[in-house]
Amino acid sequence: MNKEMFTPLAFVGALWSKDYATIARYARIQAGDGDQKKIEELVRARTRPIGEAELTGFPAWLDGLTGRIAGWAVVTSFQRCRLN
Repeated sequence: MNKEMFTPLAFVGALWSKDYATIARYARIQAGDGDQKKIEELVRARTRPIGEAELTGFPAWLDGLTGRIAGWAVVTSFQRCRLN
């Protein structure tokens, strides 16, 4: 990861919220011939659960919502701690 522009905390927040495009933008991955869509798909494939089926329907929606909340909370809570 390009840590100067994308901090480890931002990385964790992006993982929780499944923001593969942002992770792909800052990742130092030598694949996909520089094609951001290919790199984004590679990041998605490498961060999904191993041996588990993809969630669909309501469970997928709930997982996405929970991930976005957790991604937002982890970044904002640590920023708040640094300011205090």
